[in-house]
Amino acid sequence: MVSMQDIDPGNPYRKQLEQDTGPVVLFNTFVVPQDEIEHFMRGWTAISAFMKRQPGFISTQLHRTVGSDNVLVNVAVWESAETLRNAVQSKEFQDIHHSQPDALVSRPLLTERVAVPGICLG
Repeated sequence: MVSMQDIDPGNPYRKQLEQDTGPVVLFNTFVVPQDEIEHFMRGWTAISAFMKRQPGFISTQLHRTVGSDNVLVNVAVWESAETLRNAVQSKEFQDIHHSQPDALVSRPLLTERVAVPGICLG
Protein backbone atom coordinates (compact mmCIF):
# COMPACT_ATOMS: atom_id res chain seq x y z
CA MET A 1 0.00 0.00 0.00
CA VAL A 2 1.19 3.51 -0.81
CA SER A 3 2.39 5.41 2.27
CA MET A 4 0.88 8.91 2.34
CA GLN A 5 2.79 11.34 4.55
CA ASP A 6 1.52 14.82 5.36
CA ILE A 7 4.04 17.63 4.96
CA ASP A 8 1.98 19.76 7.37
CA PRO A 9 0.53 17.47 10.09
CA GLY A 10 -1.46 20.41 11.48
CA ASN A 11 -3.23 20.77 8.14
CA PRO A 12 -3.30 17.28 6.58
CA TYR A 13 -3.93 16.71 2.88
CA ARG A 14 -7.40 15.24 3.47
CA LYS A 15 -8.37 18.42 5.36
CA GLN A 16 -6.91 20.56 2.56
CA LEU A 17 -9.20 18.78 0.09
CA GLU A 18 -12.23 19.85 2.15
CA GLN A 19 -11.52 23.57 1.75
CA ASP A 20 -13.81 25.72 -0.41
CA THR A 21 -11.10 27.32 -2.53
CA GLY A 22 -9.75 27.44 -6.03
CA PRO A 23 -7.92 27.37 -8.24
CA VAL A 24 -5.52 25.04 -6.44
CA VAL A 25 -2.14 23.53 -7.24
CA LEU A 26 -1.22 20.06 -6.00
CA PHE A 27 2.45 19.36 -5.33
CA ASN A 28 2.91 15.66 -4.73
CA THR A 29 6.41 14.40 -4.00
CA PHE A 30 6.97 10.71 -4.63
CA VAL A 31 9.86 8.66 -3.30
CA VAL A 32 9.97 5.55 -5.46
CA PRO A 33 12.05 2.45 -4.73
CA GLN A 34 14.75 2.25 -7.40
CA ASP A 35 13.52 -1.12 -8.69
CA GLU A 36 9.90 0.13 -8.93
CA ILE A 37 10.36 3.23 -11.12
CA GLU A 38 8.88 1.65 -14.27
CA HIS A 39 5.94 0.31 -12.24
CA PHE A 40 5.37 3.79 -10.75
CA MET A 41 5.55 5.46 -14.18
CA ARG A 42 2.91 3.10 -15.61
CA GLY A 43 0.61 3.91 -12.67
CA TRP A 44 1.28 7.66 -12.83
CA THR A 45 0.51 7.63 -16.56
CA ALA A 46 -2.79 5.79 -15.96
CA ILE A 47 -3.77 8.13 -13.12
CA SER A 48 -2.89 11.20 -15.19
CA ALA A 49 -4.92 9.97 -18.17
CA PHE A 50 -7.88 9.44 -15.82
CA MET A 51 -7.44 12.86 -14.19
CA LYS A 52 -7.30 14.64 -17.57
CA ARG A 53 -10.87 13.45 -18.21
CA GLN A 54 -12.21 14.80 -14.90
CA PRO A 55 -14.20 18.03 -14.51
CA GLY A 56 -12.01 20.79 -13.09
CA PHE A 57 -8.69 19.39 -14.26
CA ILE A 58 -6.44 22.06 -15.81
CA SER A 59 -2.93 20.61 -16.17
CA THR A 60 -0.25 18.33 -14.80
CA GLN A 61 3.52 18.08 -15.10
CA LEU A 62 5.87 15.48 -13.62
CA HIS A 63 9.32 16.62 -12.49
CA ARG A 64 12.36 14.53 -11.57
CA THR A 65 14.94 15.53 -8.95
CA VAL A 66 18.23 16.64 -10.49
CA GLY A 67 20.82 13.90 -10.02
CA SER A 68 18.30 11.26 -8.93
CA ASP A 69 15.64 9.31 -10.76
CA ASN A 70 13.67 7.96 -7.82
CA VAL A 71 12.32 11.24 -6.36
CA LEU A 72 9.62 12.81 -8.53
CA VAL A 73 7.21 15.70 -8.05
CA ASN A 74 3.84 15.98 -9.74
CA VAL A 75 2.47 19.51 -10.12
CA ALA A 76 -1.22 19.52 -11.02
CA VAL A 77 -3.55 22.50 -11.39
CA TRP A 78 -7.28 22.17 -10.64
CA GLU A 79 -10.20 24.59 -10.75
CA SER A 80 -10.96 23.90 -7.09
CA ALA A 81 -10.21 21.66 -4.14
CA GLU A 82 -13.70 20.20 -4.60
CA THR A 83 -13.07 19.03 -8.17
CA LEU A 84 -9.78 17.40 -7.14
CA ARG A 85 -11.48 15.80 -4.13
CA ASN A 86 -14.21 14.34 -6.35
CA ALA A 87 -11.59 12.87 -8.68
CA VAL A 88 -9.45 11.26 -5.95
CA GLN A 89 -12.48 9.83 -4.17
CA SER A 90 -13.70 8.05 -7.30
CA LYS A 91 -13.48 4.26 -7.52
CA GLU A 92 -11.44 4.39 -10.74
CA PHE A 93 -8.78 6.61 -9.15
CA GLN A 94 -8.68 4.46 -6.01
CA ASP A 95 -8.25 1.27 -8.07
CA ILE A 96 -5.31 2.71 -10.01
CA HIS A 97 -3.79 4.33 -6.91
CA HIS A 98 -3.86 1.02 -5.01
CA SER A 99 -2.02 -0.69 -7.87
CA GLN A 100 1.04 1.52 -7.33
CA PRO A 101 4.20 0.00 -5.74
CA ASP A 102 3.72 -0.96 -2.09
CA ALA A 103 6.87 0.84 -0.93
CA LEU A 104 5.94 4.11 -2.68
CA VAL A 105 5.92 7.19 -0.43
CA SER A 106 3.60 10.05 -1.42
CA ARG A 107 3.75 13.52 0.17
CA PRO A 108 0.84 15.58 -1.24
CA LEU A 109 0.34 19.26 -0.50
CA LEU A 110 -2.54 21.34 -1.85
CA THR A 111 -1.70 25.02 -2.36
CA GLU A 112 -3.16 28.25 -3.66
CA ARG A 113 -1.35 31.17 -5.23
CA VAL A 114 -0.16 34.09 -3.12
CA ALA A 115 -0.08 37.66 -4.39
CA VAL A 116 3.08 39.60 -3.63
CA PRO A 117 2.89 43.20 -4.90
CA GLY A 118 5.45 43.89 -7.59
CA ILE A 119 6.57 40.26 -7.68
CA CYS A 120 3.73 37.86 -8.53
CA LEU A 121 -0.04 37.73 -8.98
CA GLY A 122 -2.33 35.82 -6.64
